Amino acid sequence: MSQNIEFTTKYLNDYLAMVEDSESPRIFHIWSAIFAISASLGRRCYLPMGTFEVFANLYVLLVGTPGTRKTTATNSSKRMLKDATGVRFAAGDT
Repeated sequence: MSQNIEFTTKYLNDYLAMVEDSESPRIFHIWSAIFAISASLGRRCYLPMGTFEVFANLYVLLVGTPGTRKTTATNSSKRMLKDATGVRFAAGDT
């Protein structure tokens, strides 16, 4: 368990170092990175809770005024996740 926490902490630190010169607020990048971790886990990891399992599904919504670079933060983590894993994303032209 502590090995997973160390990996997650290293991932977050490395990701935040990579995007520190970005115009997006740090909190947007933190939540985008947490979302990327959740998406990469998919349905492969869960917590057994007796008769059901709890999966690491997250629904993250970045809220801010127009121009606060919400899309910049999400695109950074999405691009990294797409390059590093086989995670597929839905079409963006819905």
